[in-house]
Amino acid sequence: MNQLSEVLNIVFLVVSGIYIVYLSVFSVASRFRIKQCLPRKNVRNRFLIIIPAYKADVVIEETVEASINQKYERELFDVLVVSDSMAEATDEKLTALGAYVLNVYFENSTKAQSLKSAISYIEKQNKVYDYVLILDADNIIYPDFLSGFEWIDSDKVTAIQCHRIAKNIDTDIALLDAVSEEMNNSIYRQGHVNCHISSALIGSGMLFSFSWFCKSVDLLKTVGEDKELELMLLSERKFIYYSADTFVLDEKVRKSSNFYNQRRRWIAAQFESFSIAKKYLPNIFNPLNIGFVDKLFQWLIPPRIMLLGGLFFWTIIVLLFHLSWLGIWLLIDMVFLIALMLAIPANMYSSRLMKALCKVPYLFILMIFNIFRLRNATKSFIHTNRNS
Repeated sequence: MNQLSEVLNIVFLVVSGIYIVYLSVFSVASRFRIKQCLPRKNVRNRFLIIIPAYKADVVIEETVEASINQKYERELFDVLVVSDSMAEATDEKLTALGAYVLNVYFENSTKAQSLKSAISYIEKQNKVYDYVLILDADNIIYPDFLSGFEWIDSDKVTAIQCHRIAKNIDTDIALLDAVSEEMNNSIYRQGHVNCHISSALIGSGMLFSFSWFCKSVDLLKTVGEDKELELMLLSERKFIYYSADTFVLDEKVRKSSNFYNQRRRWIAAQFESFSIAKKYLPNIFNPLNIGFVDKLFQWLIPPRIMLLGGLFFWTIIVLLFHLSWLGIWLLIDMVFLIALMLAIPANMYSSRLMKALCKVPYLFILMIFNIFRLRNATKSFIHTNRNS
């Protein structure tokens, strides 16, 4: 029995050590702001803004208004709302604002289906753009958003992930959600591009070359459309840039129940991504596709809250039954905590955050429950209630 426990200690130490070193490297790398020089051209870009909107009557008008009111020539961009299960009155308001509204009806609504319908509609209109911007129905962009990408060469820059930040931090859960997003921005976006590895996509605030997106969108099959798009880009060895200074305001979940449902959808999509990744595996070699390998490893890492809770419980077990290992496990815990702290922007530290952190154990328990409820999470879109 003692020998078995020693083996388990070593196995857990190696696995958690690899994960924590990985997160720590990119967390430290994110602290450096290395300017990206994107290829430019001499002709101004045309943009298509697509906003898939499922039962989003409460928030969609503000999003469309911000998208329309860009300090950019109105002839050079269009806004298309894919209206799924929204009221006719809402659609009329959006049309009056200047957006195109495409009504869709799906048996099982997914964002991928809405994106496919949007491109099909645009192609029938014989419209051509340089870039397509994907926004969620609750996203807000600033008036100078499009101007920042005015001259970027869409033939050379296929994908850009913008910096998504919190629109609201009015509850403890919303604050923790905002902090989590900024940690992802640090580790999986800023830290990665600083190491010359592609940024992760996040589902909205994504810019794609219009020509590339039109040929790729029909291949989407899952509810994790951003992860599928990542696989396509990386398999083609196309770099995903990160624009840290271009902000997209995103509404954060306010209640633990919404947090639970949202994370359930994300975890399920992450697992499902492995099932579709196998068809791209031949593209890993000749030469080695570092970005693709990094992405697969990234998806093997448990959610940080689960990793944090697991380390805490294992350290307690070591304290009670394997005291000789306590020093090394405390070191692992300390390195992990420092990595997480480095990934949080300094302006987010406050007494209120310290108070909100008291809810982390409860959220950890919710995440454990999520693991046992993934079976049907990818069958259709799990709607996040925007009223609460």
